Amino acid sequence: WQGISLRDSETRQLQEYDISRDASTKQADISIRSGAGQINIGKGGESLVWGELDSDFATLDTNSSLKGNTQSVEIKTNGSWAGFGGHINDLNVYLNSDVPLKLSVDSGVAKLHADLSDIKVTEFDGHIGASSADLTIGDKVSSAINLDAGASSVKIHLPRTVGAKVTVQSGLSSRNFTDFKQTDKNTYESDNYNQAEKKVDITLRGGVSSLTIDWQ
Repeated sequence: WQGISLRDSETRQLQEYDISRDASTKQADISIRSGAGQINIGKGGESLVWGELDSDFATLDTNSSLKGNTQSVEIKTNGSWAGFGGHINDLNVYLNSDVPLKLSVDSGVAKLHADLSDIKVTEFDGHIGASSADLTIGDKVSSAINLDAGASSVKIHLPRTVGAKVTVQSGLSSRNFTDFKQTDKNTYESDNYNQAEKKVDITLRGGVSSLTIDWQ
């Protein structure tokens, strides 16, 4: 089932969506596009993806298609505000934890909080503007994490069970990660990278000002 339901409170709407997993789906591509506000990503249930948009100015569009055994989903918010004052635009996304998936996030001036520790994310592509990003990565599968960010603060949390490589293609003003060795000018590897069964390869581009990586 795919659908959006609305609950109104004056100009503020809670728009809910639920996209079921097709019976033939073996992997998924999930695309999230949203403007100003906050994006929260976490573990869901049997649906491929579900969640809600809590906003006083934006509307929500979703689309799902199937090609072979790959189910592609697009989640997009539309709308902008003029003038000054506080606005609400929070998008929550809950993902199936059984399906290997590629996840992309394209966002403007937003805060991104993604707990992917129980989700089989094989590839994460994040294009974010003047914002902060906080990602927790799991060890269900090996992952490629690609971040292209503006004037941002990025925090990445990793389990000790994975090996990690970080390639920095941006001018960091602050770097804070331990138990990594520098292998060339722009590349760092964890001490266990070559021996680890599951690996996380992180590539950072753009104008990221601060990068913190810690182990959990």
